[in-house]
Amino acid sequence: MTFDGFDFTCFDAIKHTFPSLDKHVSVENGIFYLSLLEQFVELRAEFADELDAFHARAELRYEAWIRGCQRRHDDHTLSSIIPPIDCQRMMPHMLFFPLPLKQLHLQRHHPSNDSITFWNDECVKGKEPFTLTMKELQVELPGYRDCPLCKKCFKLSGLDYGKWRTDPTVYLKCWFCEQEFNVHDAAIEQIVSDLTREKPPHEKDVAWIRGTMLNNKGTIKTSVTETGSTSITQRLRRIITHYSNNSQDTALPSPTTTSSSNSSSRAMCEFIENSVRRKTTSMYDVEPILLRQLHFRALEQEYTTAEEKQKQQKIKDLAYAINACYGNNPSPFSLDLIQAAERQHAATTRILAMTWSLPDTLVLGVRHYKNFLLRMYEPQDWVGASTAPVDVAWRTHMLFPEAYRKFTLKHMHRVINHEDSIPHYSLEEEEDDEDNGNRSSYRRLSHVLAINSHQHRPSRYFPRVHPRPSFGNDYYHGSIVVDDPIDSLSLCSDHYDPAFVEPTFSPTREIMPDIVCNFEK
Repeated sequence: MTFDGFDFTCFDAIKHTFPSLDKHVSVENGIFYLSLLEQFVELRAEFADELDAFHARAELRYEAWIRGCQRRHDDHTLSSIIPPIDCQRMMPHMLFFPLPLKQLHLQRHHPSNDSITFWNDECVKGKEPFTLTMKELQVELPGYRDCPLCKKCFKLSGLDYGKWRTDPTVYLKCWFCEQEFNVHDAAIEQIVSDLTREKPPHEKDVAWIRGTMLNNKGTIKTSVTETGSTSITQRLRRIITHYSNNSQDTALPSPTTTSSSNSSSRAMCEFIENSVRRKTTSMYDVEPILLRQLHFRALEQEYTTAEEKQKQQKIKDLAYAINACYGNNPSPFSLDLIQAAERQHAATTRILAMTWSLPDTLVLGVRHYKNFLLRMYEPQDWVGASTAPVDVAWRTHMLFPEAYRKFTLKHMHRVINHEDSIPHYSLEEEEDDEDNGNRSSYRRLSHVLAINSHQHRPSRYFPRVHPRPSFGNDYYHGSIVVDDPIDSLSLCSDHYDPAFVEPTFSPTREIMPDIVCNFEK
């Protein structure tokens, strides 16, 4: 692989000329991220014969890592500690803190004693090795699994657990209650667990159901925190009242004797236990059940057609969140990390198959990523597309979740999700680009950036936005000059100066030509 052992100090003489955005999107971090992607590809190849067992075990180990970090309050020490590589493969999809990219590169293949000690003492209590091997997958899982139905413990081999975790047609039979259950049954119990969990005071405004707290801009819904009949908890309570009203012994507690949040969570829990548990085979079944309950209530309350349709949409939004966050997902995370990791594998392989001319390609990646974000200010019929270098810069930015969220809320007024409806540049087109720097891909991008639903225009004719957006001090263009057909200095540039005269030489080619690194397979 190409980035293994890469020494970034070879750029010390010119790294002050490199661009950066939000301090974290830099050439250095881009290289470290590419090094991490290489490790993921190597790891997947190593466990290719038992991918299901490997992914299921990695998910459990990542959960152990997170719980260990929650017990550790020394953030400074954590910054120099890395998780096992299998946990790293899960981390980019469910980040709780910034990924230590530099340490992941420096400790590649050789984890520090601090990292191993933290793993053994804080995360797994010596029951799991730091480096996962095929041997560990073939023996029993450390500790015990709980039956989702009777809560009794049982032992299970790593291979059997992998088959059960990734295939909803595989059932396990509990030795105590003798009931069979699959991953869907376990996911249902996750909903019940979330609804019945005692919340500490600092979580009083956290939504009960995963996926219902944030709006499509990434900010907290006002209906989560507001009180009264318009809150989401009260709406949930009213939606499922019909079921409880038909059973006198399961009547809802009075709002005067308990908080609206607790009463609605109990009502939802009763609905799950009575109408969903052991009566459905998929989370897709939840929506028609809820809609049927709503229809009965609409008949009783004599809703108008418009009122019923409005409530139906809210039901569909709730059902979508349940399916997206709990569907065949028995983990405590609101995302199926196994599916997320596998979805990214194809893109990772294509990214690494490119020819990376360093630092030029990543310099352009940072600058074009800035332009890409500025396109979000354009009218909705204008869309942006990302090249592989832009995608690397984007993913690198998201590896610092708190900074990424703060930056996008500050400048874009919303949190931009990597899986939003933004048409991505097809990386398959890169496979035929053999010329260094992928010049033809940038020529294509100069047109792709200005795609309208009805016409194509060269990027130099792209309409300006007034007032012109700017990232201010959060973006540094850098003085390094690289061959850029898009001319990113003048295109929506934050530091454009009409009196600026471009240097007639490139520091990377004329001052220190020996440090231009060309990585090829």
